[in-house]
Amino acid sequence: MTVTHLLIDIEGVLVRDKSYQPVPGAVSWLNGLSAQGLGWCLVSNNTTHHPAALVASLRDVGFQVDDEQLEGALTTGCDWLRSRGHRTLGWLGAASLAPWLGEQGFELASPGAPSCQAVVLGVNAHLKVADLDAGAAWLEAGADLLCLHRNRIWLDARGQVRLGKETALRRGTRGGGPSNAISCRRR
Repeated sequence: MTVTHLLIDIEGVLVRDKSYQPVPGAVSWLNGLSAQGLGWCLVSNNTTHHPAALVASLRDVGFQVDDEQLEGALTTGCDWLRSRGHRTLGWLGAASLAPWLGEQGFELASPGAPSCQAVVLGVNAHLKVADLDAGAAWLEAGADLLCLHRNRIWLDARGQVRLGKETALRRGTRGGGPSNAISCRRR
């Protein structure tokens, strides 16, 4: 079997963590793949930066990458939400992504809103119990659950270990979580 294309993770493979400092040798390795005739696509479950910002961060440290060479949890999640007609979201991720989600055609429900169509979990180091309570209420009202970042732990830009949202949601809901929980995986 001949390998013609590679799927390559970003954080923990090409860069150490959210500081986006390259792993030694990664820039020359990735930039040399095309010269060797190998196709490649970057994949990322990053939910703290919109896709164009990820690509720009990679370019800033020397990686030769285009927007089309990134497939991420955010874009895949947005595709999934659109395919189900969801427009109103309970976003429990990084607040800095709210404008980007708006540009993608989504409305974000305020924490006091009685309902939304989908609760979407992303990394958020500032998530509060009240946010989880709002998410649980939306789920009880019938919203779908989309976990974009299911890591139990993750490293922030300072290298600190943080709890992932799946862990937080399980701790924030009683009885093991909602029965209508789903997770998005592109095939």
